[in-house]
Amino acid sequence: MTNAKPNDGQFYALHLLRGIAAILVMLLHLHGYLTDEPNFVPSGHLAVDLFFLLSGFVIAYSYDEKLKSGMVFKQFAAVRLIRLFPLYALSLAIALLIVALTVAEKGWGVYSRLHLLTTFFFSSVFLPTPPPLSTFPDILFPWNGPAWSLFFELLINFAYGFVAVTLSGRALAATIVVAALLLVVAAFSFGTLEGGATWQTYPVGFPRVIFSFSLGVVIKRYWMRPTQLSVIGPWLLSVLCIAVLVFDPGDFLRPYYNLLVVILLWPLVVIMASRMSFAKGWRIVSQLSGDASYGIYVLHIPLLNLFVLITEWDSGAKWGGHGLRFAILSLGAAILISCWLSYVYDRPIRHRLMQIFPRRIGIAPAPTG
Repeated sequence: MTNAKPNDGQFYALHLLRGIAAILVMLLHLHGYLTDEPNFVPSGHLAVDLFFLLSGFVIAYSYDEKLKSGMVFKQFAAVRLIRLFPLYALSLAIALLIVALTVAEKGWGVYSRLHLLTTFFFSSVFLPTPPPLSTFPDILFPWNGPAWSLFFELLINFAYGFVAVTLSGRALAATIVVAALLLVVAAFSFGTLEGGATWQTYPVGFPRVIFSFSLGVVIKRYWMRPTQLSVIGPWLLSVLCIAVLVFDPGDFLRPYYNLLVVILLWPLVVIMASRMSFAKGWRIVSQLSGDASYGIYVLHIPLLNLFVLITEWDSGAKWGGHGLRFAILSLGAAILISCWLSYVYDRPIRHRLMQIFPRRIGIAPAPTG
């Protein structure tokens, strides 16, 4: 390897990882809409742990020094909410459209009006809906299941904002060790680390986010090195990430495999990726991948539900009765729409919000991370 030009403050390999992982999560969830099609990404739930790890690295990189230099918690919290909320709010708007179309076709008997109101209220303030008040009692976020991980990410972000200035390496190490032990307990108790989205498995979300986010902070603070130009890096990262998530270890080996990936493999991948610099062509691809990743992740379930509703009207196909053609078309449409909305909706809204808030709480323009 040879020394590369500076990455302009961007970790392009991490952007690439985020985009690939977001698409694979959508493929995992797409399986529930199909008939007799194989699960394309049987280990896709592990992408969430990669997201938490990347979040810890990027947040520490972006805010460690700012918090030490006087940025207060309310400023940090506002920035994080502005980063996450616009696209999440759009996902709720799409969900409301689906509810309205369903009620228009089938009448109010489909939903309890009380449950609709309470689900909308809790979802709109980024809180899980209590089961007795929910339109789908099993799920923390009934109208956008993947939002559970955003909720846990906000919790760990706020915790970081409170303690970042005084958080020592020893405290981080102790936190990681305890969380790792809890991960082991969770993996063998549930047979997998695929937990957090439902009320039955939500406790698993705590060690998942605490371990990976904290380790991401450690990687940034103690293991980050100058980037170097990598020719095979983009291909290696892409193939490795896909291979990890499409591999099916089987029921017996699943807890071992999940722990191996979360505790050892993902950290090694992020360390390697954080030290890679890409050539110009791959920088463009990776930047687009990273920019669209959050939109793909937060919008894909509402968009897929909307596509299903439209398809049912057009062809009469029932829920879970769609084929490979639907999978390909909906996957492509969801990616394109999410990318487009990330640029024409999310960025302008966040920019506008960041113009409104600085005078009140003294925050700078929104970062891209």
